[in-house]
Amino acid sequence: DTATTEIYTLSLHDALPIWLCAENASREQVELLFAKVEILDELLPKNETNENAIFAERKHFEFHLSIAQTSGYPVLCEEMQRVWYRHLMLMNMNKRLIFPVPANWHTHLVQAIASGDPDRAEREMRSHVHYNTNKYRETLKEILKNQSEDANL
Repeated sequence: DTATTEIYTLSLHDALPIWLCAENASREQVELLFAKVEILDELLPKNETNENAIFAERKHFEFHLSIAQTSGYPVLCEEMQRVWYRHLMLMNMNKRLIFPVPANWHTHLVQAIASGDPDRAEREMRSHVHYNTNKYRETLKEILKNQSEDANL
């Protein structure tokens, strides 16, 4: 279906940049990613529905965009800005209300980048995206169920 195809396409937008990032990132760039992820992993588990949630999702997008920027290929940043943000930010906010973000959820990605092993980094990102894909499906089911219940009131 279209949603699954889009999510799969988006996983490629994340998997390739992290692979290239792990291969090309300097020590300084990795340290900057660790600084960003420390803030991000503190913000995301809060499950808020206000302006803080929008701020957290903006930081979430900026973190993934930073990985693409560190890859050394500007076209990956352009594609991520074009596709990823528009499709997933709203879904992420809804998903976090139902399924809390695991502690230190993004730290493992930067640790994989810091290892310098592109294959490990790609595996970590694919696992990260696969977890979210399953939660997106469950979130959509929950939203549709709630809409159906509301319609019956």
